[in-house]
Amino acid sequence: MDFTAARGIVEDAVTRRVFPGGVLVVVDESREVLAEAFGSLSWLAPSPKPVSLDTRYDVASLTKAVVTTTLAMRLVQAGALALERPARDWVPELSGPGKERILIRHLLSHTSGLPAWRPLFERLLADELAGAGSKREAILRLAAAEPLERAPGTAAIYSDLGFIVLGAAVERAGGDRLD
Repeated sequence: MDFTAARGIVEDAVTRRVFPGGVLVVVDESREVLAEAFGSLSWLAPSPKPVSLDTRYDVASLTKAVVTTTLAMRLVQAGALALERPARDWVPELSGPGKERILIRHLLSHTSGLPAWRPLFERLLADELAGAGSKREAILRLAAAEPLERAPGTAAIYSDLGFIVLGAAVERAGGDRLD
């Protein structure tokens, strides 16, 4: 098997600084046929540590985005969710100035205007449940109550809070929990 093209794609991405490094592994019928490390762990000087075959990457946020986005698009295809409809149609907890303009597509593209992150866990630890019956429901209510930092559709800022709201919309449109 020739993996010259695959190696070239990763090498080119490292050279163009798409990412500092990575590990390319190809498995065929449970047999590893290629394992190669590229680049470094970071771009920070003076001499970044090279990536090795033992380098591990955290893909939790990637999984969250890929699964939620895939489910959302399947619901759009089925007509149960609509990209151009207000998110409030599925998540009425999303209240406050300007939030009526947040569309499902804004949540998917991280352009909702919601903050990137808030330490909501601290509020749960203090038993602040926002009138919810469970901590899970409280997280949604707290995220949905956060004031907008910008008008929807004006800037792409990765938002955990937006994906909490999107997850609730997907669950409600699909009739089942994400987990």
